[in-house]
Amino acid sequence: MTVQYLIAYYYERGIRDTVVVKDALSHVNQNLKFSFNIIEDARSAMFYAMGKSQTLQRPVILIVKSEHITNCYTGLVEAWFQQMPVILISLDTEKVDYSYLDRCIEHKVAIKKGRRTGNDQLEGSLRVPGPSLVVLPGMEPLSASVVKRMEIAQSIRSLPSDAIIFCSARYSESLTVTNTVYWIEEKDKYGVVSNYLGYINGYEGHACLIIPMEWTGLDLNIFHTRYLNERFKLVLIQDKGTFYVDIVHWISYNSIRIFDARSEDSSVYCSFFTAKQPSVLILGS
Repeated sequence: MTVQYLIAYYYERGIRDTVVVKDALSHVNQNLKFSFNIIEDARSAMFYAMGKSQTLQRPVILIVKSEHITNCYTGLVEAWFQQMPVILISLDTEKVDYSYLDRCIEHKVAIKKGRRTGNDQLEGSLRVPGPSLVVLPGMEPLSASVVKRMEIAQSIRSLPSDAIIFCSARYSESLTVTNTVYWIEEKDKYGVVSNYLGYINGYEGHACLIIPMEWTGLDLNIFHTRYLNERFKLVLIQDKGTFYVDIVHWISYNSIRIFDARSEDSSVYCSFFTAKQPSVLILGS
């Protein structure tokens, strides 16, 4: 069972109001029949969903990654007291103990990986007056399928053969090169742009960083620094749902040149690496 199945299931039953915590967007297919609210942090999202449910007097879905579920606890307690039907979908990206939530949820569905869950279990979340919890196990981001192998290959083909590549492990199946590649795991995403900048300022050769655009939101201040130079070459992959406009405006405001492979011809790849200023290349959908 997937997030998309759950959203479609509730949609067919008239529940069209969905709130998504920002860092869970990479798990959600954006080609939906309705819009949804995106909230920066889980605690605010929980209270927002509760308030929306209270105003509309109908169920509201909240999608959050399990690593942030504890931040929803206060809001869940309040939703239980107020008997607001918030349906909390937890993407089980990290194994957590949900037992402490039992005191403030009316219905719980723990979906087993690889097993079929009957709709009658989900139906229970529609029959209770207060909050419900649906746990989806072993969730992986959709982002690796967004970018084609050819796009990433083109983005680095102008690199010297001895250049170092730092790349998010999300794209390990999309990157086939002879260069030395260092894979960056999700747990190491915090401050990754700062780390890269420090590396190129202490290394005389060429190096490129390839990461999801959403990771820059964890390290935005580094773009406003005097240590940026022409050897700064950052490839950002815009996964569905990323705040493209906000991030690109901030980067370009700091005198960094933006190359957009989605709206320019194939020469953009070579121009990106040969530009005599800090440069960012945008790939993706």
